[in-house]
Amino acid sequence: MIWIVLAIGILVVIIGLVMLIMVTREIHRTNDRYPEGHYISIGIALGIPLGLPIGLAVGNIALGPAFGLPIGVAIGAALESKARKDGRLRPPTARERKVKKTFVVAGGALLVLAIISLFVLLILS
Repeated sequence: MIWIVLAIGILVVIIGLVMLIMVTREIHRTNDRYPEGHYISIGIALGIPLGLPIGLAVGNIALGPAFGLPIGVAIGAALESKARKDGRLRPPTARERKVKKTFVVAGGALLVLAIISLFVLLILS
C-alpha cells in the first residue's frame, strides 16, 4: 500500500513541475516582464519543499512546509519588491488570470488527492 501512496506523491510532484513549466513558458511568450505575484509564487513553490529538511531535523515532517512557507513568501516578496523598483513587473493579462485560476483548481484537486491517499494509508496501516 505504501507504494501506491508513494506513486501518487511522485505523480503529484511531476504534475506540479509540468504546470510550473507551462506557466513559465506562457509568461515568456507574452513579454520580458513578469506579472505581479510571479516572484512570490516562485518563493512559495521553492520554500515549501525546502522546509522539509527542517521538519526532518525537528522530528516532525509536517512542520517542514509550515516553516518553509513563510521563508519562501519572505524571499519572494523581497524579489518582487526589487523587481517592482526595477520596472520588471506588469499587471497580469486576462489569459494569465484564467490560466492561474485553472492551475489553482488543479492544484487544489491534487492536494485533496494527496490528503485522501494519506488518510487511506493511515487507516490501512
